[in-house]
Order: sequence, then structure tokens, then C-alpha cells
Amino acid sequence: MRASLRALLACACTIAGTAAQEQGAQPIRVTAREVMVDLVVHDQHGKLVRKLDPADVALYEDGVRQEIRSLRLVDGKDVRSARTQAATPVPQPAGTTAASPPAPSGMLSLHTVNLVCLVFQDLSPDTRQAAFEAALEFLNDELKPNTMIGVFSLSDRGVQPLAPFSGNRATLVQAIQMAAIGQVSTLSSSQQLFTAMGLQGELTMTLPAGAVPAQAGGSGGTAASPSSFSVDDAGLGSTLDASMATGEAAAAAQNPLGRRNMAYERVVATRELHALRWLVEQLKPLPFRKTVLLLSPGITRPASELDYWQNTLKIANQASIVFYAVEITGPTTQSPIAPALAAMRRVRGLSQQQGAAPPLIDPAGAAMDRAQAADLIQYAIITANTHASLEDLVQSTGGFLITDWSKHMIERVMDEVETHYQLTYHPASDIDDGRYHRIEVKLARKNLSVEARNGYFAAPAPDGGEAAALQEMAGLRALNATPPPHDFDYRAQALRYRSPGGAPEFEIAFDIPFAGLASIDDANSGRRRWHASLLALVKDATGQIVEQMNSDSPMDVPKAEADSTRTGRILFARALTLPAGHYTVETATVDWLSGRTSTVRFAIDCTAGGGAELSSIALVRRMDPAPGADAATDPLAYQGKRIYPSLFTDLAAGGEQYLYFVAYPDLGNAAKPQLRAQLLLNGRLVATRTSALPPADSSGAIPVLIQAAGRPGTHEMRFVLSQGSESSTGTIRYSVAAK
Repeated sequence: MRASLRALLACACTIAGTAAQEQGAQPIRVTAREVMVDLVVHDQHGKLVRKLDPADVALYEDGVRQEIRSLRLVDGKDVRSARTQAATPVPQPAGTTAASPPAPSGMLSLHTVNLVCLVFQDLSPDTRQAAFEAALEFLNDELKPNTMIGVFSLSDRGVQPLAPFSGNRATLVQAIQMAAIGQVSTLSSSQQLFTAMGLQGELTMTLPAGAVPAQAGGSGGTAASPSSFSVDDAGLGSTLDASMATGEAAAAAQNPLGRRNMAYERVVATRELHALRWLVEQLKPLPFRKTVLLLSPGITRPASELDYWQNTLKIANQASIVFYAVEITGPTTQSPIAPALAAMRRVRGLSQQQGAAPPLIDPAGAAMDRAQAADLIQYAIITANTHASLEDLVQSTGGFLITDWSKHMIERVMDEVETHYQLTYHPASDIDDGRYHRIEVKLARKNLSVEARNGYFAAPAPDGGEAAALQEMAGLRALNATPPPHDFDYRAQALRYRSPGGAPEFEIAFDIPFAGLASIDDANSGRRRWHASLLALVKDATGQIVEQMNSDSPMDVPKAEADSTRTGRILFARALTLPAGHYTVETATVDWLSGRTSTVRFAIDCTAGGGAELSSIALVRRMDPAPGADAATDPLAYQGKRIYPSLFTDLAAGGEQYLYFVAYPDLGNAAKPQLRAQLLLNGRLVATRTSALPPADSSGAIPVLIQAAGRPGTHEMRFVLSQGSESSTGTIRYSVAAK
């Protein structure tokens, strides 16, 4: 299945609330007022521009021009050298410890992302091993930070995704192995969309039901493409699959000796050019820096398609897409122009037959062969120039051709890919509120193009000011969207507890049903997969972010267990201690396999407690073993288990349900604490019970786990913690479905 490359980025990272305007935005965590932006500048021929005057550059934030503090060229060789030094331990004097050099104080790094397409074109058993080794060597050495690699195959059948753009080495190695054995991709359009979200930041890319993605050449349909060729080298009329042929058979399959239909070869070549054009068109609107590494035995260009070829190169340059090509040859001594030479010999033989008596067998076929001599000559010319076509492709887009694949050549490619300018300026905003700020870079010199991030989200940064994960970007986009998206249902809530020191402590909890998320079945592994990411921003009364939480949650189970898992949940809870005050919590959940997002907002009133107090009361969804070190301070730890609360209160019939909360007695009160519980069913009081509580643990807490009533109907459980004249109340409501 061919799906739009704009829908090819699953497991990357996502969402354009206002598509074109926010494309390429990357969250940066803002702690001080200086931003560093990476710029990549090309001329009209795709060549890197290495001499740029600061006066030629203007930067605008939210439409207002900013003063540029510095502009410098960073060579890719320097990037490699710095990375090598950082990875090499430096000997330290005795009694000292190694320390990393501190990042520039207050610097907010808005790095570019390198998107690298590994494209396998027209591989045969003779060339697949060489292509596999070259691609694997590239992956081993060049899977670096801020680089995402996608793996694709290209043929007259079109462009097939083998792996989404990813930094996951295992995923990419598996895709390269698939290409090496000629295996067809099993990616679904939903997983391809997941990939595209990571690059584009677009969750609005979901195709309508039944829609057909654009195909190579823009036809919008799936073109039929025979997988075998009719070869009549000895008049036998045998059938040979060119993709499986080796040695002399491959040479025969790759040239039209004795073919009855000369037009077919031109059709195949034209389809490949259209597939290449389709790849360029899909990469064109993507943000970030785009590089194509083509592993190819050569490109055939029919004379009738030269204008189309030149227009494809023009589009690639306008989109700043740089091609590098590795000319792949198999372990054969056969010349790469052998099919062309064979065609010329065939023409010579046909010419010598002019004037001879027609053969007794198939005289019409012999006459057709002589009539097609001109087509054979044209074929010989275009197949002899497959090397020249590769050379033209890379030189016209700013890359180069690699015929001697080596570590040195790998480094040379990535040195160019990583060469960029660094620009610094003071941002317009002084508030870390998670809002999006658009950046626009303009150049005074004509015929130059610039690639840079189009904006950032103002959010707190850790030391070093590095850009946040793409999953975080997806959540921030959703929180900046108007109106806030709510494509599926989930719950988020702040559960109140008390820290060992007595201050209010909250657990920011998520409860996301699998049933609301898209899933994908992996035919190879026999497993079903879900993938969601979570983000929570805690803001004070001024809108300033005081805490940020995020989690990426890919999950899979055996397909045989998937039906029972559909009632399952992604559960998340993390502790938070806040000073007294009023807070707003903004949460977002991204479903990566469908490209949908939802948001939930709620408030926290943090007031200092005192005396006897009950925590929030929650239904229990799951209990897992709790690490001993965490259990001592975790309010959700109970007898060696970690409680995961269920925020959904509509329960299915059957099964045991439990409630969990923590009682905090007043340690300065000599009276013994007691707990009274009341159960109301459908509004009627049906039970009351009062119990003495055990002594508090070392933190002053008494965790309580009780079985909840499970009769069908609407339940309300009321609890009162009393200690002498002090008391604290808590209530929870839930419903149980009828059997």
C-alpha cells in the first residue's frame, strides 16, 4: 500500500494545530532570555552557502523583528569533533571526578532536525547485499541526536515505506533487512501517519474514511505493474522475474533483447521517474532539513521524460531537498552498460538482416524486430547513461555521487548534512506559559533558501536549554489549539495527599482506555500495538509553568489477548508538591496511531492542611510491585504494591472493586482516630460501619484499602475520619452496570 509520505512519520512526533503556520515548531524549555536558532542556507542549485553576512539575515518573532546578537557558521566536521570529544573520557587528577562542560548560561537551543531518507532503488539479488552493508554501516555511524531516518524502497511500483522516520536503531535495522531480502512493507496507513506526525507536528493529517492517498505521478490510483518480463533471447518466449534474476539472466531481464513490446521498457522507466517525483513532492512540505540517500544501480531517463526530469530537480531545489547517491553494483564482472551494448549488437544484427529473405518461422515477428531498431538504439542510449543520471541528480541538488562506499564517505555526507549557521537573539516573551511563538527568518540576498524551525513553545528548560522531545511538542500543540481538541475520552485528575513533612502533595493521574485509541496489528510479530503520549503543565495564578510532566507509552500485547485488553487502560500517576496557592493543570494526550489528540483542564486549590485529614478517595484499577526505595515516600504505595487509580467511575458488572485512600491522623492529638463509612445505593443509605484505625506509619500516614460494594446501581461511599473534636470527610461516587 502506498500512503502519502506526509502520512509517514509513526512514532515520531506531531501535530499542527494551525498546520502551515505552526509547521516545524519545536518546544524549547525557556528559562532565560536568549534563543539559539539553527539555519541551513542553500543557493538555487542546492549548494550549501558558507558565506553569509549578518546584515543579510532578518529574524521575526510573532511578527516583530528582533535584534540578532550573533551569527556564525558551524561546520559539520566541528560538530563531529565535538561529539567525539564529548564521548571520550578525559583523564582526571587523582581525587577528582569528571564533569561535563556547562552549557552557555540561559541559552535556549532551537536545533534543526535532519530528516534522512534511505531509499533502496531497483535492487536485485546481485546488489541487495552490497546495499544492505552500505546502509547498515551508515546507520551504525550516523544515527545521531537530531537525526531521524526513514527507510523506503523505490521501483516502478512506486514508493513503499519500510520504516517510519525514527531514531530507533532496532526498527531501522529491521527495515534495512527487509529491503535486503526484497520483503514488502507491512506498515499500515495509521502507523505511517504516526511517523508523519513526528516530523510535521500535524495531527490534522488524518485521511477521510475511504480516501486514497496520492500516488506516484499524482494519478490518485494504484497503477497495475507487471512483476515479470517476457524475454525471448533465444526465441523461447520464457518468462523471467527481473527482481529475482541474477548474473546473465539479470542482464537479459534488464535489456529488451528480443522483446516484442519496446514501449514497456519506457513505461517502467517513466514509472520510476514518477515515483521519484512523488517522493520529492511528499518531502517538499515537511519541515526540517531533508536529505535523500539513494542506494541505486542507476536511473534510466527516457528521452521523452527529460523535461519532467528537469522539473523534478527544480522542485527538489525549491524545497531544499539534497540527494546523495550510492552507486550499488553486485559481485559481477559484467559492465553496467552491458544491456546497452547488447542492444547495440542486436541493432547491428537487425541491420545485417536488411534485404534478406524473411524467416519461415514468425516472419511478422522478424519484420517487427527490424521496425523497432530505432527503439533499440534509443534504449541503448538511455541505459548507457544510468550513471550519468545519478550524477545529474546529486550534482543538481547539492549532493554528490558515491562510488567507493567507505567510512570516509559516510562522514563526508553527514559533515555536509550537519553544517549550519547558529543565530542568537533575545526572545520577545518573558513568560514561560507554554504558548507558541512563531519565528520567521528572511534573507536579503535573492536566489537563496533558508531552513529553520518555525517557532517554539515557551516552557521551562532543564540545564543546557535543549529542545524537548517531539512527544512533548505534540502535547503543547494540542494545548495551543483553539478550540481545545477532544477526539477521544480520557480522565486526568489531581489526587490530594500529604507529604511526610506535612505539606499538601498531589498525584497528577491519567486514565486512558485502550478502547478509545487506535491500534495496529503487526503481521510479523503477531502482536497488537497502541501508542499514546501524555503531557501535563501545572501553571500558577499568573500563567507561569511551575511544573511539567510527560510520558511516552507505546504498548503491545499478543493479538490473541487483544480483545480482553480493549477494556484495559494506560495509567499514569506522578507526585507533585506545591506551595499554597491556586493552580491550573492543562493536560494533553496524543494517540500516535490515529493522529488524534484530546485535552483536559482542571484546577488545584493548594491550601495548607492541619490536624486529622483524609486524602482523595480513588477506585483501584491495578496494583504492581513497588520498589522499596519509592514505597517509603510514595502515597500510592500499599504493602509493597503500587496503586494505580481508576479515574473512570462507570464499572462493568462482576469482578472485585477496591477503594484506596490515606488517613492522616493528628500526631499531636492523643485521641485515637476512627473511621466511619456509609454506603448509599441509588440514593438510599444501606450500610454504616465505624472502625478503629491502626497506628500511623513512620511518615504519619495510614493507607486504607477496602473492597467496594459491587451490586448493580449507583453507589456513593462517604467516609469520616474523626479524632477527638477533629474530623475530615471524603466522598466517592461510582456506578456498577447490571449483569
